[in-house]
Amino acid sequence: MNNLQKISKITLSFFILTLSLVIFSNCSDDDVFKDSDNDKIEDCVDTCPNTPTGETVDENGCSDSQKDTDEDGVTDDIDTCADTSTGETVDDNGCSDLQKDTDEDGVTNDLDLCSDTPSGDSIDLNGCSYIYLDANGVTVKATENAVIGESYISNGILYLVIGREELLAEIDSDNSVSTVCTSKITDMTGMFRNNSPFNQDISSWDVSSVTDMNGMFYLSQFNQDISSWDVSSVTDMDF
Repeated sequence: MNNLQKISKITLSFFILTLSLVIFSNCSDDDVFKDSDNDKIEDCVDTCPNTPTGETVDENGCSDSQKDTDEDGVTDDIDTCADTSTGETVDDNGCSDLQKDTDEDGVTNDLDLCSDTPSGDSIDLNGCSYIYLDANGVTVKATENAVIGESYISNGILYLVIGREELLAEIDSDNSVSTVCTSKITDMTGMFRNNSPFNQDISSWDVSSVTDMNGMFYLSQFNQDISSWDVSSVTDMDF
């Protein structure tokens, strides 16, 4: 093939390319090969004509800063939740409550009734801890969803929710009862009767539901601080 034939072939190829652009992309002769924003996409097919310099674009000439794929009002370059459902209200990061879990407890914000659950706590379906520390900073309480006989973590400590008979058995066996939760107990009659050696720290016990403490410490040498106990429901505290 001589040089003239090579030139003719190149010219023909260029003509065909130009013709294709004109026919299939609705580009006019004047628009072909124009790229005003220098994103390597011709103006006639560039749907985002003002792409910032240096940004990577798709086949339509659009960068992430120019797109909002899930149409939530937050551009793709800063949208950390790319698949927001239509109509959901989003934050500055493009995330709706349905997509967020602020306290990282495994329950999304739209369902979470307890938005500041301590990390690692055992939680229910509402995102609330089964066991929690009372406002006094001492008493450990169980929610109504907590089950007697079950153990739950609260602030890194494993607590056993216990009933009266189970607690009596633990005390009689001289087991530690410092990390039991007593919120479900209403009767502590004779709990330490004649148990003179018992002197464990039970300051965290929740006795707010207890109505009867008759003879609870009868003939016991117990001598620990229980000043945080809420005994407002107790009606019988006789020895």
